[in-house]
Amino acid sequence: MKANEVIDIVGYLQGRGIRLWVDGGWGVDALLGIQTRPHADLDLAVELADRPLYEAAVAERGYAFMYEDGPMNWVVEDGNGRQLDVHLVDTSVELVDDDGGRIYGGIPYPVGCFEATGTINGVVVPCCTADFQMVSHTGYAIADTDRSDVMAIHRRFGIPLPDIYRTDLPDHQAFRRNGLAMLISMLLLVAAGFALSDNFGRWLAEVVPGMPKGCGADGWESAPSLLLLYAATGAVVWVRRHPSRFKSERFATSAALIGLSVLVVLGTFVWLLVTGGWGCVMD
Repeated sequence: MKANEVIDIVGYLQGRGIRLWVDGGWGVDALLGIQTRPHADLDLAVELADRPLYEAAVAERGYAFMYEDGPMNWVVEDGNGRQLDVHLVDTSVELVDDDGGRIYGGIPYPVGCFEATGTINGVVVPCCTADFQMVSHTGYAIADTDRSDVMAIHRRFGIPLPDIYRTDLPDHQAFRRNGLAMLISMLLLVAAGFALSDNFGRWLAEVVPGMPKGCGADGWESAPSLLLLYAATGAVVWVRRHPSRFKSERFATSAALIGLSVLVVLGTFVWLLVTGGWGCVMD
């Protein structure tokens, strides 16, 4: 389901007087204000009293029943493979769950979880709160998409990670996603550090009193070289902590870890060519 298709169907349903809130993956992206990953369907919380209106409206748009997960939750699909996953909620009824929390009737959404708005393609839509999104991504087997959603919410809103995601992060799937990019960037940064350490430090030693000069291992003690590597690392960390500013978390990872590393290495070689500092490197 694409962003423009989400806006189209949400606007159509709202135009029919149907009260709804965007949930699921699109609900997360609405809160973030940017699409962070592809979405197979659109999850909607719909007011129970508006069920007849909803069923008539989706039928008019060519959606047909696929399967249900209970009387309050079912999925419909149109001829182009676009799916709507509806969850009926009765906000006129408040109950108390086994843990003492206040919930609505129908699908047991927590009271107050529909008080947020977000944007999809710049269009404001009603959606579930960030706190609810964090809690709702627990209690089942975690997929990569769940991990992506939870980490994006955590970074943007500072909401603590659920325990399951704290213990889940170091597993093989997380390493599989980012490990190769991290390894490549580390190797490139180390290579840049070797090339820059003596030459950059030696150049500054000519203009700044007290700077170390000479070739060899002492070059690693050059403060300018270390500061350069620290700055590059800091840029990587910043980009990784703000994935919602990019098209997707995976795009942010590759842009930060590989792109920045390549720029550092290219900059190193350009500087060496301009200054003629190959002698120390080649020795």
